[in-house]
Amino acid sequence: MKKLFNKLAKLDVLILDDFGLRSYTHSKATFLQALLESRQSSGIQMVTSQVDPKGWKGLFEDPIITHTYNDCDISNYEYIPSYHFKRRILSREVNS
Repeated sequence: MKKLFNKLAKLDVLILDDFGLRSYTHSKATFLQALLESRQSSGIQMVTSQVDPKGWKGLFEDPIITHTYNDCDISNYEYIPSYHFKRRILSREVNS
């Protein structure tokens, strides 16, 4: 897992597609939280989701991690539901 973590942490762009379609165990949620925190000041993180961020609280079995995600400063983020994002990408490919 450490090797995967290091590889993901060094990417210029990290895309989490369809985030929230399943719940996350404590170990997976902790891994994801640590990864996003390590990339907070570098690189680009993009998360697409069919679930509004307000609904993410039900994704984590650990209430402390749920609280952490709910407290995230998302003022620098734009919420675009994944189906809208994919439609934008597909329309660009068709028009080019």
